[in-house]
Amino acid sequence: PINLNSINESSPHIVKTIIETIMKNIIYTNNNILRFHSGSFYKSNESMFIPGDNGILLPGFTTSVQLRRNNKLFYLINTNNKYISGISAYDQLQRIRSTYNGELFYQKCKDEFIGKSFLAKYGAYRVYKVDDITFDKNCINTEITMYDKDGKQLTTSIKHYYKLQYDIDIKDKQQPLFIKYYNNNNNNSCCCCYLIPELLFMCGNNNKGNNNEYKKRVTTPKE
Repeated sequence: PINLNSINESSPHIVKTIIETIMKNIIYTNNNILRFHSGSFYKSNESMFIPGDNGILLPGFTTSVQLRRNNKLFYLINTNNKYISGISAYDQLQRIRSTYNGELFYQKCKDEFIGKSFLAKYGAYRVYKVDDITFDKNCINTEITMYDKDGKQLTTSIKHYYKLQYDIDIKDKQQPLFIKYYNNNNNNSCCCCYLIPELLFMCGNNNKGNNNEYKKRVTTPKE
């Protein structure tokens, strides 16, 4: 047990970290309203489309535990509005295709996407960092293993998987696949997750927007 009354400036940092973790989990129990990614909470029903910038503003906040005067603990809530580009990875892919072809197209895509973060437009709206791109695989010719509602293991195409799991119909069936690698701790092997460009937002503000009013809101200072 942690005696909150005994915490002072000399208390281990881990104590405040544990308290903060507990508080975050209490907040996240309302996950039908709040989303949590990249260290911040966002209200999923308050996202705003920004005309002209083709982007989305997510009004959000971060939290932290801090020790203030008289050894009192404060749970701080700081505004942290985030701008996410409304341009999908697929849109950017098509822009590159309209300018380059052949090996130069492949290289430009790798320069543009590998190592960048993207927000998925489905499920828990997770953020993924792309590790690789495969141009010879697509949602039709690539199969994955999944489990149906009854727990039965199935091998199905990626296209069918997205339809079963998220009720999403992938429009361009020939688009390349993004890859996110994971280490499998059970046998020290590496596995991967295939991502669909048309279902990914490009994260972050590319500073090409023209709406200064919304840009100011993006950089709201801490309260």
